[in-house]
Order: sequence, then C-alpha cells, then structure tokens
Amino acid sequence: MVAHAGRDNSGNLEYVGVVTDITERKYADEEREALSRSLKESKARIEEAQRVAHVGHYEWNLIAKSRDLVRRALSHLWAASAGRSH
Repeated sequence: MVAHAGRDNSGNLEYVGVVTDITERKYADEEREALSRSLKESKARIEEAQRVAHVGHYEWNLIAKSRDLVRRALSHLWAASAGRSH
C-alpha cells in the first residue's frame, strides 16, 4: 500500500493511496520455498544414502572434457584407475 496525505483546493485534508493485491505472489513465494525445502531434503537423503553405501556420482563435461567428482567416495576409484594411490 502506498498512501499520501495532502490538502485539496479547498484546504481539506485528503488521503490518496494505492492498494495492490499480492495474494498470488505470496502463494507463489510459499510454493517456491516449499519446493526449495523439498529439494534440499531430497539432496540430503541421496547424499546420506551414497555415503552409507560408499558410492557416489560425478558430472562429466563433454565440452571441457573434464569430470567433476561430486562425492569423495568416488575419488579413490579415479585415483586407482589412474595408477595413483589415494
């Protein structure tokens, strides 16, 4: 809400304002926050499952020809395949 107090041409006090209904935006924000929480919880569950199972995943960038290890559990596999000890 935006409001302004002033006087009209006769000197009478008047208020002029604008009210904007933000109900839709609030619902969208609440839904986005709920989805964000759900995603964080899901990520935590998959990370815990990978930790317990001693597995993981990686991202392979075909353009840069690089692999980014996401879980440390895989790093020993890459080290062994490269002939290095970890």
